[in-house]
Amino acid sequence: MLARFQALSTQYGLSPRIDPPTSQKRDRLTFHTVNVSFDRVDYTKLAEFQRATAAALPSVNLKTIRVTTASRAGTPGLNARLT
Repeated sequence: MLARFQALSTQYGLSPRIDPPTSQKRDRLTFHTVNVSFDRVDYTKLAEFQRATAAALPSVNLKTIRVTTASRAGTPGLNARLT
């Protein structure tokens, strides 16, 4: 899964920070969680990446998507964190 996230990110020109995954076992299922962060990303590329991720990894659920402005003089963009 992490390799697929990395490949999709590269395909859309994004440079992610991927935190080490965590696992939580419940009954007969194990839930894996990973945080993926992008700095100064274009909104259109982020939206395209999200759609591609949903199509390529249908069993992955994006629990939260947090987007904030990356306001640095002369460097427009957004910071995004996906969980």
